[in-house]
Amino acid sequence: MLTNWKTISNSIMKDRVLDDMNCLLAKLNQKLRILSALDSDTTTSEAGDLHDQITGMMDAIDQFEGPMRRATQINHPTQKETA
Repeated sequence: MLTNWKTISNSIMKDRVLDDMNCLLAKLNQKLRILSALDSDTTTSEAGDLHDQITGMMDAIDQFEGPMRRATQINHPTQKETA
């Protein structure tokens, strides 16, 4: 019985960590959109100077979102507890 409790506890902890990571990812996306808008401001001489870096960051986030989504689906503790 103790093993089952540890398994559920571990799964719940993984879910909490993944949830925290998803929240951070959402915040990162939000900050990146702000940075992109600032970089697109053509009223300054610095307009577009971060375009390539912002594009690279967006690509990296896109690559990270898929594994995060799959990890969350795999580990969802309510599915494991009812199984």
